[in-house]
Amino acid sequence: MKAFLVNLLIAVSIALCAFNAVQWYREAKLHGEKQSLAADIYKKSGEIQNLQQTVKVNLDEIKRLEGIREVLGTTIKSNRLVIAAVEEERDKFRQDARIQAAKAAQVEQYKEAFEKANDGLKKQNEIIQTQNERMKQLAEERNEMVTRYNKLATDYKGIGDDYQKLLGMYTNLVAQVQAANEKSKK
Repeated sequence: MKAFLVNLLIAVSIALCAFNAVQWYREAKLHGEKQSLAADIYKKSGEIQNLQQTVKVNLDEIKRLEGIREVLGTTIKSNRLVIAAVEEERDKFRQDARIQAAKAAQVEQYKEAFEKANDGLKKQNEIIQTQNERMKQLAEERNEMVTRYNKLATDYKGIGDDYQKLLGMYTNLVAQVQAANEKSKK
């Protein structure tokens, strides 16, 4: 009977050793997966930080472009006021030219002043056309930046969703490991 008990004890010991070896193998595999998930989380957090920096840079650029647009808008308004003032001057010169038609010398002076005013208007019109083209270009650039920002926000949201999925998987994995550890302790 003692030999049977000794043999039974040896068999139970060998079974426990095999069980421990299987547990060690499983724990090593789970630990490797845990390390891999931790590395992925670290990589994703770095990517998130880079994207946040890119968003900040893009927002600053948008603010700068908006400032330029406002400056150009005020310049256009002031140019319109100047044009209106120049047009008023031109009208005054025309009236004075009709009144002073008898005086040829004065008429020549008014003609020269009128031509100078028209040249100024032409130059201002060219400047306004250039500014209008620049405003259109800036609006296109702003629209392009907004499109890039929207794409960036969409990408950022996708990364956040992926991170939440990974976090959920990690939490489930930890809960399973703890449950297995609890089971193995019992």
